[in-house]
Amino acid sequence: GLDLASTRDMAAWRLVWLVDETLYTWGRYWVPRDAVHHRTERAGVSYAGWVAAGHIKMTDGDVIDYREIRNDILADYERFHIQEIAFDPWNATQTVQELQDAGARMVEFVQGPKSYHPAMQALESFYIPGNLAHGGDPVLMWNAANLVARRDVNLNMAPDKKRSADKIDGMVALLMAVGAFSRSG
Repeated sequence: GLDLASTRDMAAWRLVWLVDETLYTWGRYWVPRDAVHHRTERAGVSYAGWVAAGHIKMTDGDVIDYREIRNDILADYERFHIQEIAFDPWNATQTVQELQDAGARMVEFVQGPKSYHPAMQALESFYIPGNLAHGGDPVLMWNAANLVARRDVNLNMAPDKKRSADKIDGMVALLMAVGAFSRSG
């Protein structure tokens, strides 16, 4: 799943694989240099430490470099033989077109409970029995701790970016990947 919703803070990319009833996930995060400085100095979030440890990739400037994201995703696409990429269309038009032109199968993930609810249920079905493996990704764990779900009138869930404590981009990308996987699997 690809979440490019934020140009000034964090973009996230998550892949999922099902192996022997365990859902494995791996991903990338991109953050512009200015956000690393701001977050580390003022917000008390360990962006600089995560960059130094290789958990986040810092791009130059005050907004995320989408060319760098596209190049990283294309390298992953070749390396992992990705079936399809679910994406949030917000801020993603040019990147999605470039990925499609390179041969990637892009699938829009509608932002709302109709798409997120089954993805959240599917993710929970792996997480609760301990069948979700993320390699101890500290950024994903921070995103998960920040996540607040909203419910519609039918009690269907979706991530609530406005009410969540802080960034949830990694979880949003993971849910999009799980949703695409569940639908196609």
